[in-house]
Formats: sequence, structure tokens, C-alpha cells
Amino acid sequence: ASPPGEGAGWQGKLGVDGRWEHVLVVVDREGNFVESPTQWDDTFRRPHAVYVNPYDPEKHVWVVDDGRHAILKFTHDFKKLVLTIGTPNEQGEDSTHLGRPTFLAWLPDSTMFLSDGYANTRVVKYDKDGKYLLSWGQKGNPPATPMDPGDTRPGYFNTVHGVAVDPVTRRVYVNDRANRRLQVFDENGKFID
Repeated sequence: ASPPGEGAGWQGKLGVDGRWEHVLVVVDREGNFVESPTQWDDTFRRPHAVYVNPYDPEKHVWVVDDGRHAILKFTHDFKKLVLTIGTPNEQGEDSTHLGRPTFLAWLPDSTMFLSDGYANTRVVKYDKDGKYLLSWGQKGNPPATPMDPGDTRPGYFNTVHGVAVDPVTRRVYVNDRANRRLQVFDENGKFID
């Protein structure tokens, strides 16, 4: 069997050629090792991104695990898993399922946006408590050739890989990677540019 997060073609032997341990490592600002919360190693399949919401006074740690189709929120000291968004190990595209999510971004009121885009083609908006509010995006036509820009229609995506927000204008910037473009929306998914 391949280690969690490895492709089906992986030929190594788990424990010899590949190890699924020390999945997360905490370092200080100089890059010195601080800790590795190994008690959670079996929880992860393929963590894609790790965040601390800059507006959260408790500094919870968020892990976007695209392999498990879930987002995991931990206390800052990693002692507790306090929230799971998505249904782990079940891919889907509704209010309780994700499809290989990638990145998170927050507004100052802790409204959160998720790029749900390796398998799905959408942006998902959550309130400060992680409650699903809405989503937007449709699967677009992929580029036919290397020179083809791909789908140019607003709100159509191919690989929604990144998301960022402007805390002043509340605009949402979405990386539509396979179409080689950035789309700009208001916080409720209305296309701007």
C-alpha cells in the first residue's frame, strides 16, 4: 500500500522507502525546531496548507487536508482538534463535503473563504464559526493547447488553487490555475473583474 497522500503508482514500502510521521513540524522565526505534534500524524492524509487566522486572538491552527477532503482546526498548542469542516475521506460538493480543498483566507470579522478546487471548481464561504454560508463556481472548459487560455467566462474555473481577500474592499481573489488567470469577486461571489 502507498503511504497516505502518495499516488497509486507509488512503488515504495511504507516504513522503509516512505514514512508518514512528523507530518507537521513547528519552527521558530529563526527556523529552529520547536515541536512536532506527532499525536495527529494518523489524522492526516495529505496536508496541503497550514494557517493561523490573523484575526483570531486564540491563534488556532488550521490544516487544509486535500487528501481527506477536510479542514481541521486545532488549538494553538495542538492539544485538541476543535473543528472539522467537510466529511473526512468523503469527496463531494455540497455544504458538508469538499473535493480536495487547497487554501484559506479570512476577513477581519473571521469570515473564511476556501478554494475547493483540485476536484471541485468552487470557492466556499464560511462564517467565523465555520458554518457553511454559500459557494460559487462552475467547471469550465480546460485549455485545449498550451497556448489556449482556457475558459474565459466569469465564474468558470479549472483548478481553483488559491484564494486571497482584501480586508478593506472585501474582494475575493481566486487563482483559476489551469485557465492561467485570477478572477475577482465580491464576498458573495458576484464577478467583478
